[in-house]
Amino acid sequence: MTTEKSTCLYIDIGNTYIKWKKQHCVEINKCLVTDLATNSTLYQQIALSAKSIISCTPHHPHLHPIKNTLKDFPIEWINQVPDNATIQLAYQQNASFGIDRYLSLLAVRDDAPLIMVDLGTAITIDMMNNPNNHLGGWILPGLTMVKQQFQQYGLNTEKLHPTPQQLGDSTTTAINNGYYTMLTTFLNNLAVNNTHWGINNPTLILTGGDAPQINQHLAPKWQVKEGLVLIGLSC
Repeated sequence: MTTEKSTCLYIDIGNTYIKWKKQHCVEINKCLVTDLATNSTLYQQIALSAKSIISCTPHHPHLHPIKNTLKDFPIEWINQVPDNATIQLAYQQNASFGIDRYLSLLAVRDDAPLIMVDLGTAITIDMMNNPNNHLGGWILPGLTMVKQQFQQYGLNTEKLHPTPQQLGDSTTTAINNGYYTMLTTFLNNLAVNNTHWGINNPTLILTGGDAPQINQHLAPKWQVKEGLVLIGLSC
């Protein structure tokens, strides 16, 4: 029987949230990156675990203070794709491919051929034609990045629910609706016109915080899968 003291903890440090799950558990927890402190739930979970495996990009703005907070614990830091990666990546240098993208692909590789879209701060789109081969992908600005750009010009861009294919009746709704119309049109086209990229009848996978809402506006529907980085860490 696995006890909490012997359990491994898998942790994904994103731009906004930290997500984590215990070994052999399905439940995923999260907190703001800025909320990690010695009195936080995550800190206590790390203290109770035999080992923690953490995925974090090497240039994360909070990496140094996070490492300092957790310096007393046995932690394996995963911050770049190894040269001997299980998946053959399209990139010339594995280290230049985001570790979060790689771990997510690792989590869903058995669904290949596939198209995976991660709706995060940036939107990443990756394609695989078999479980061992990555064809390449795209990176697009996410809504957060778009709104930050508009905010530099003094425009109010508070978060709204996705309402594509509707006309905006204010600057905020015009930005929001215009962005989501562009995104959903692109994804709908990608879902039905993909043979050009060397894949046939791919599995369509959405992940990221906006995935369930975006999927309501897509035809055909995509599979929504969460916690892929955490699953990839455990592979």
